[in-house]
Amino acid sequence: MPSYTPAPENTGGIAIDAISAVTSPSPHSYYAELALNESLFHDGKLGVWIASSAVTVEAVMNHPMCRVRPQAEPVPKALIGSAAGDIFRHLVRMNDGAGHCPFKQAISSALQSLDIPQIQQQGSYWAQHLTAAYSAGADDAWLDNFAFQMPVYVVASLLGAPSTALPEIALLMRDFVSCLAAGASAEKLEQGKQAAAGLLAIFEPMLKQPESRGLLSLLAQQAAVVGCTDAAVIVANGIGFMSQAYEATAGLIANTLYLLANDAPLRQRAAQDPTLLQACIDEILRWDPPVQNTRRFVVEDCEIRGQAVQAGDVILLTLAAANRDPAINLRPQIFDAHRSQRRHLSFGNGAHLCPGQQLAAQIAHAAITRLCSMELNFDRLAGAQKFRPSANVRMRLYSAA
Repeated sequence: MPSYTPAPENTGGIAIDAISAVTSPSPHSYYAELALNESLFHDGKLGVWIASSAVTVEAVMNHPMCRVRPQAEPVPKALIGSAAGDIFRHLVRMNDGAGHCPFKQAISSALQSLDIPQIQQQGSYWAQHLTAAYSAGADDAWLDNFAFQMPVYVVASLLGAPSTALPEIALLMRDFVSCLAAGASAEKLEQGKQAAAGLLAIFEPMLKQPESRGLLSLLAQQAAVVGCTDAAVIVANGIGFMSQAYEATAGLIANTLYLLANDAPLRQRAAQDPTLLQACIDEILRWDPPVQNTRRFVVEDCEIRGQAVQAGDVILLTLAAANRDPAINLRPQIFDAHRSQRRHLSFGNGAHLCPGQQLAAQIAHAAITRLCSMELNFDRLAGAQKFRPSANVRMRLYSAA
């Protein structure tokens, strides 16, 4: 049974918290301890409430007074009046309003309508294409670019974008996602706003093409079923598929690669067994997930699992800790590719459960299959200890491996 236990942890004597843990080389013991807190607790340093056990994270995710955006700021102030703000305000994942559930159903139905062999074929094709320039002995920095480009190329292709537009779309997506990060610089904000306008210019005409049979067209069909014919909403959420995949799927690829680089026997078996590789990816989503934190904003005074919280309070949901809760997974500190009854909250829960898990896993599978077939310096990759700066997304970088 393929399993892996991390080496003894060394944080260099540096204390970590729920934010710094995302980019800590060894947060495993911290998350294990955090998972045992069954109630909300307040972190004075971070200025937020922390939900870390599975039961508490689920309670917050399903509480009617906990929303995905602050009530007074549905769109980040820095984005208002720009194309980036227009896209953001239509994203179903950033809304809790009356239209959320119907359009969320349209998104789920569209993603479920995707043909799995088609995803696999697109994934395999673009994995081959994006690694074609690699040469043995090359610096590992290209792997970081590959991890980011792979999900954009696949999702954009599925949406119906022409292959000639994909390099531009990948660059635009990079800048658009950067401007969504909290604390983005004025330069990043401006670049992101321009990138958003560029993305709209590419995808808005696609929706008007009657011959289109891509995911964007599928989304429009499902949106019509629930009574939505607003092209701006449909296009924004099509772009949203890519923006969600950009960091999260890149992190899934990078984190899976690191695990396999550190376990040569498992890597060799997984390279020959697609089912085992898929099981490894599914376990990485629990054991070292790309999305480690998310937030909820309290809109009215209420009580959650016995703890009083007030309107305006922020709750940080530590998904990476909840996944290590022994109440939902036996022996949670062990990486077990054949874990039975695996549970994780990496894609959320309740009304905001992300329906893109299968798509992300298939893209990662194609990427890792290709990488495992190449003559990479896996010993060097096994030493990668650098992470992309983020408060939420854990993505190991190989440029400094």
